[in-house]
Amino acid sequence: MNHIKPIALLVEEKRIVDALAQVRPHLENMGLFQWRPLMASWDEIEPFRTLVRLFDYALMYRHSGLVARYAHRKFNTLQTLAWLCDEWLDQRRPLDVEEALTPRLTAALEGRVEEPREAIARAAFALVRALLDMQRIDEAHEWMDVVARYETAPMHDKWGYFYIETGDRKRAEQVIRAGLDDPERGDMCYLLLADLYALDGRHREALAVLEEGKQRFPQVLAFYAERVRRLRDVRAYREALAAMEELDRLNPLHMHRRYFAHLRAELYYQLEEWEKLESLVKAEPQLEKTPYARALGRKGKRSVALPLVPVVQKHNYCVPASLEMMLRLLGSPARRMKWRNIFLMCADRSCPRPYIIWKILDLFAAFSSARCRAGSGSLMRAFRCC
Repeated sequence: MNHIKPIALLVEEKRIVDALAQVRPHLENMGLFQWRPLMASWDEIEPFRTLVRLFDYALMYRHSGLVARYAHRKFNTLQTLAWLCDEWLDQRRPLDVEEALTPRLTAALEGRVEEPREAIARAAFALVRALLDMQRIDEAHEWMDVVARYETAPMHDKWGYFYIETGDRKRAEQVIRAGLDDPERGDMCYLLLADLYALDGRHREALAVLEEGKQRFPQVLAFYAERVRRLRDVRAYREALAAMEELDRLNPLHMHRRYFAHLRAELYYQLEEWEKLESLVKAEPQLEKTPYARALGRKGKRSVALPLVPVVQKHNYCVPASLEMMLRLLGSPARRMKWRNIFLMCADRSCPRPYIIWKILDLFAAFSSARCRAGSGSLMRAFRCC
């Protein structure tokens, strides 16, 4: 672990599996909290940056979170604060992010405190994400201009994320596609483009983008995790099971293990592989109180599943998104923004019949909301890697 520079070089080249191979012996021989004496011996921020990037790339967010928090307690810089704010954003604490970052960024922009340009850009973008989470679009755009002023690398990924979150998906696709060939941020652009297609229910196109990105960046593990989700969405269940095995082989310490246990149960149920499902339920205590533990009682019984194509609402328009899924099932190409305008009128309680229709559709809205940004965790942490 004293040889951190070779690991940093591997991370820079996006050879994450190779870098992880150098760290794994220490992970297996030492508990996570036993790293503290080692980190206490580091007097510079670079070793911490390397490990945060490595663990985020490797989908080991508990590890990267511990390193980031320790680094912030030790150095308390704008950069380490930005890492900490990434944790808060994952915990849906945007107000805490704004309260922590705004005074520090203001002091840096006014010249009262000297901060590296990269740190200002990273912290400002964390603030952008917090403001977008609170739907304060105009303020987020102002801070995006600050990011652009201080960022030293191309910003196709960041602008693409901004346009996705503000609902301008057409412009987002244009910006993201322009960054696919960027050797530094191209992996993030591929992930964002796949996410963008998935938001619109274009899951096969999203899967094709992930396959292409995985070929170009074969050791970026986020492609493997996102590929599992897209294979599930196109109902390629056996391929999804194989994809989970592949990610487990590359890094058995990734943070999706609990999610994979539930997903395997769902796929075994869909494939009617009852013996595998029973073995999985016995091996995973977290599944004991789920419907899958009682699924064997339905063995041989008739079941019906509607072939809905998942789409995700823009902003809070979950009812129009749900209606779009149902109309697609019936062969209609109607888009959600058209139905949004119609149903905003129907929501008027003085109009009884349309209001009843609205309430019925609201029951389906949970499906759209529940599927919202299934891969956002991996994607947002990827911003810290770049």
